[in-house]
Amino acid sequence: MYYEKDDKNKYYGVIAILNMGTDILFNLKNTVKNTVNNIVLPKRSLLIINDQQYELLRSIAQRKEDIIDKNTNIIRDDRYSIVFRISKY
Repeated sequence: MYYEKDDKNKYYGVIAILNMGTDILFNLKNTVKNTVNNIVLPKRSLLIINDQQYELLRSIAQRKEDIIDKNTNIIRDDRYSIVFRISKY
């Protein structure tokens, strides 16, 4: 799985992700604690991440559906997102 990390020389540690299109399972990996948190992002939702220490890596796995638990699956459809970052320049 490919994880994305912001360059602390270019951006401040706040990221806002506007998820549009379909629900999605979003992964956050903490590089210090070596843990992974899976977050369900509903369509038309906004996720704000405050990562001043640059410890978090972000990822969305490439697959056709997300299995949340035994009774819940998310069938993926088209997904669009807008990511907002604060530039240091």
